[in-house]
Amino acid sequence: MNKTARKFMIDDLAIREPTTVSFKEKHITSQDRTMSGKLVVDYIASKKTISVGWGVLNDDEFKKLKALIEYKRGKNECYKLTFSLPQNASAAKPPQSAPTETPQSETQPSEPAAPSAPTENTATMTAYTEEVSYYPYFTASGEVVWRDVAIEFSEV
Repeated sequence: MNKTARKFMIDDLAIREPTTVSFKEKHITSQDRTMSGKLVVDYIASKKTISVGWGVLNDDEFKKLKALIEYKRGKNECYKLTFSLPQNASAAKPPQSAPTETPQSETQPSEPAAPSAPTENTATMTAYTEEVSYYPYFTASGEVVWRDVAIEFSEV
């Protein structure tokens, strides 16, 4: 990922990076009781939830974000989220082939492998909004800023 790429995007909205991003997994189940009272649980699926937040957004940034949310809700459309997660490159090692025999005279001492640096892994998710919260805050100059803006997105 190049340095100009955004680490978090909601559709194509150009907005400041969130100050907090958290992930959780939600399990969807169906529960019912039999005639004898025994609980029967059917596991249906696992869905991811991403919560993002901004400590402070100026009025223009907040209006862009709010307009996108209201537009998509009004049309019953989902959001395309694009985000980056750091991933240790050594966690995804390619499978090793079977060792081949090498004559003893041709073997050379190997150097220890250098520790791998974290790399960026970009993912996308189609989601809808669960919760949106925000608080207006008036500065001494009388302009409004929006504090503790938080949005929870759930995978469809």
